[in-house]
Amino acid sequence: MTRKGKIVKEGIKYRKDQLSKKINEFFIIVNIETLRDDDIVKLINNGKNNIDMIVVDEIHHCKSPVS
Repeated sequence: MTRKGKIVKEGIKYRKDQLSKKINEFFIIVNIETLRDDDIVKLINNGKNNIDMIVVDEIHHCKSPVS
């Protein structure tokens, strides 16, 4: 959110750029669409950051293992 209250949504490419660098934030919150991208999963598992836990927004959209 900007100072003027405008909500800014970035895409998967922006998230890939973030994960390819060292992240200083303690929490990373992603949505399920982000985790469906194979490159994102590779960066989470083998990237520059040691990620112990992932908080997934809107996880209720995954109602089965194939969704």
